[in-house]
Amino acid sequence: MNKQQSSGLSCNLSEPELTARRLTILKEIRGAIQETLELPDGFALRLPAAEEWKARLGEFVAFERQCCGFLSFEIRQESGGESLWLYVSGPEGTKEFVHTELMLVE
Repeated sequence: MNKQQSSGLSCNLSEPELTARRLTILKEIRGAIQETLELPDGFALRLPAAEEWKARLGEFVAFERQCCGFLSFEIRQESGGESLWLYVSGPEGTKEFVHTELMLVE
């Protein structure tokens, strides 16, 4: 069964798969977020610039592409390498989806 939002955006994961994801990588990312910026079509999340986070964010984006193809992702490291940003954006309803389904923002 797919999670369906009132906006029409949906996640292709079953409830057990979604629960497992929330308990693993999403929890890790939420715990590492240092700053959140609201964008017109999504959010920018600042995380530690450590090499391990670049790899984890790459895994996260690859996984999310399989289940939430309507989302756009960009991983950006600021000059000087002090901050690593994950940009999550998409069509109307993306902010609500990121908040309620991915639970990456409060």
